[in-house]
Amino acid sequence: MIHQHLSNSALSENHLKKLLKKIRDFEPGIIGIHSQYIHFSKFIKEPKKYELDILENILSYGEDKNEKTISALKFIIIPRLGTISPWSSKATDIAKLCHLNVSRIERGTIIYLKEGHGFNCSKKTLDKITNLIFDRMTETIIFDEKEAKSLFFDNTPK
Repeated sequence: MIHQHLSNSALSENHLKKLLKKIRDFEPGIIGIHSQYIHFSKFIKEPKKYELDILENILSYGEDKNEKTISALKFIIIPRLGTISPWSSKATDIAKLCHLNVSRIERGTIIYLKEGHGFNCSKKTLDKITNLIFDRMTETIIFDEKEAKSLFFDNTPK
C-alpha cells in the first residue's frame, strides 16, 4: 500500500520568486507559483490507524501558508526513477525507528502554476516550463500522483 501525505509548503518565498521570474521570462502568462512537498510511503502491510497518525506527525513540517495557489496546471518533481534519494534513506530509517512497517518513504515537490486571464498552456509550453525548473540528471517530472508508484519499482536497466 502506498500512502500519500501533503506538507504545508516546500520552497521558500525567495526561491519561489526566483522560479516565477525564470518562468515569466519565458512565459509571461504565468502569474503565480506555489509549492508543497508530497510524501509517498510504501507500507509492507496494511497500516493501522496509529501508524498513519505517527507517519502524519513525522511528515508534518514546513511553514504554514495561508494563501495557496492551487491550480489544475501542476507537475510533481520526484527523484529520478530507479534511484533512492538521501532524504528517502534517512526518512525511512526514522520511520522504522518509530516502529512503522514501511519499506520506503520518498518525497516529491508539487509545483502549482497560476495562469493569467486567457492563458492557455500547451503541452509544448508546459514541457519548456518544467525544463526550466528540474534537474534531469537527478529528478523526474510526473503530472499525476498516481504515477509516483513507479518510484517504488526498480526501473534501472539490468
